[in-house]
Amino acid sequence: MTALNTYRRWLARVEDDALRAELSALDEVRDAAQIEDRFYRDLAFGTGGLRGVLGAGTNRMNVYVVRRATQGLAAYLKAAGLPLRCAIAYDSRIGSARFARETARVLAANGVTAYLYPRLEPTPALSWAVRYYGCGEPQPRRLQRLQGLRSRRLPDHARGGGCRIEAHRGRGSF
Repeated sequence: MTALNTYRRWLARVEDDALRAELSALDEVRDAAQIEDRFYRDLAFGTGGLRGVLGAGTNRMNVYVVRRATQGLAAYLKAAGLPLRCAIAYDSRIGSARFARETARVLAANGVTAYLYPRLEPTPALSWAVRYYGCGEPQPRRLQRLQGLRSRRLPDHARGGGCRIEAHRGRGSF
């Protein structure tokens, strides 16, 4: 599917008022370069997670992209036989609290227990919650060792997640 076709599909289906206005503005000025940049690919996971410019499009950070990625995460947890529990925290960046809530909703809809912090917390608090609630890999010692590695290479069990997320392209997100 071309970027223009994906853009048109989003324009017809987006429910978020701010994103709809952003897409409509692109349509009015016929900004082909912006449409291409926003829709030529899906926002990719990097070593720091799913990060990108806020805005409308598959190559932007928005509630639809977060929901789709979370759907892939839920499918991965189930397929890998990992505990169906996730701890979720957020930071002070724009949209972070909403993205955390949407993540919890998608996980809950998939039968995954989501432990969502109700306010900003320091990173060690999330690490504590992951261990306390038993989120993650069933062998905590191995997980701790993998987290301690300095390599940017993802552990074998984590690399499959991208495939699961790709499998959800078009499901629940136009």
